[in-house]
Amino acid sequence: MERYIYPRPNVQDIKSSEVKGMGVTPSRGGMLVVTPFNLKDRKERILINRGWISKTKVDQRTRSEGQVTGDVELVGVVRHTEPKNAFTNNQGMDDPKILFTRDVEALADTLKTSPVYLDADSNSTIKGGPIGGQTIITLRNEHLQYILTWYGVCILSLILYARRFRKPPSLQTQIRQK
Repeated sequence: MERYIYPRPNVQDIKSSEVKGMGVTPSRGGMLVVTPFNLKDRKERILINRGWISKTKVDQRTRSEGQVTGDVELVGVVRHTEPKNAFTNNQGMDDPKILFTRDVEALADTLKTSPVYLDADSNSTIKGGPIGGQTIITLRNEHLQYILTWYGVCILSLILYARRFRKPPSLQTQIRQK
């Protein structure tokens, strides 16, 4: 019942400076394992990205100790469908269980689940199983740009206000100057 998103690096092996150009090399190539989970409190199934495995661990029998049974409490990040570019499609693989992009709707259709996709956190890692915590969250820091923009708007507004409401010199001042 698993599906795999390939190729993906193990983000825990990547330095923070390499995050933007995450190339997959043969030494760190692998895939993400997506498994349907049944929710305990309602009759619904959702998709869980359990984490990263190397290409040699695709067969579930090679990681039998990492298979989950029973009730499990998961903590994760809700993810949406990954945007596709002109060079990416999910066609052309010999194995229909392997996808090139995170397509939540396609995964939900094939696994008969709700279109809800969670990336499990690193605490979900089980010895012999997928390595969780594969989500990279980067927030842009544009505080300097905001400061310059709004202080610039403030200064410009003060200049325009001063020019608009400045009192012209009185008539007596003009006569004395002549």
